[in-house]
Amino acid sequence: MKQQQVIDHSIPKTNEKKYFYFVLIAALINGTLWFVAGMTNKNYPLRGAGQSLIGKFLILYLGIIFFGFILGLLVSLISFKGLSFGRKYIRSSLLSILALSVVLLIFIIRSIVMFS
Repeated sequence: MKQQQVIDHSIPKTNEKKYFYFVLIAALINGTLWFVAGMTNKNYPLRGAGQSLIGKFLILYLGIIFFGFILGLLVSLISFKGLSFGRKYIRSSLLSILALSVVLLIFIIRSIVMFS
């Protein structure tokens, strides 16, 4: 009787802590660049009348987190087969927040270059 080879096609269980640390590092870099650009340049586009720079910063980051979890819900419905829904949701939400943070980082760097 021949033995059949069992091939495991499941996604390896990576540690969501790594994704969380990447999100945290991206948030720290974005925050630092945000404040440096906003404080050194009076024509910075993200600095408007009637609202403080800190207020805009908090609103923007709460928005990134909110839309990251919404986008993560949509992504978790179609990917990462073989995992429980909770793990899929956390993983896809963290990756969505990371992607949105990278887009924000690119926007901040572009604004610094254009308005310096």
